[in-house]
Amino acid sequence: MRLPPYYRMPSWQRFLAGIIIGTIIGFSFFILLFGMAQERQIQKIKEQETKIKTLQAHKKTLLEEQDQKNELLEKKITIQDIKVNIEKSKIGKILRYDLEDQMTRDLRSLINNDIESVAVNKDLIYNIIEKRTYTTDRMDYQFKIQTLIIFSTLEVNVRIVHIDEKER
Repeated sequence: MRLPPYYRMPSWQRFLAGIIIGTIIGFSFFILLFGMAQERQIQKIKEQETKIKTLQAHKKTLLEEQDQKNELLEKKITIQDIKVNIEKSKIGKILRYDLEDQMTRDLRSLINNDIESVAVNKDLIYNIIEKRTYTTDRMDYQFKIQTLIIFSTLEVNVRIVHIDEKER
């Protein structure tokens, strides 16, 4: 089998030359457009990287400021409420409520004080409750502090130590 000699025909030579030149021009055009698109993508990525770095620096600054504010607020936390709990004993609920109310009134001066200053002066709380005799219903009661929790709510758990009956 013999191939026809197309390379000798001028019409086929122009056709093959056109295909080769068209391929070269098309490939060049493709490389040009692809390069421009890649250049835009690279530029966009660089802009986004810059924006990300700026936002990360801004975030870091805000977090540091927030941490500093939180530390200052922790140092300045004050006592907002006082809860006194008497351990279960043989006294009635009304009597218990009255005694808890008396102790709470004694400790009201600690409200709105810094937790730090109250914690330093916790002996004052012990003296206020343990040295005082609380009178209700012709009975004198003395208490001993079991637990003392100092936070935004001052929580004092006490138990009855001594009961004296008063004559009226």
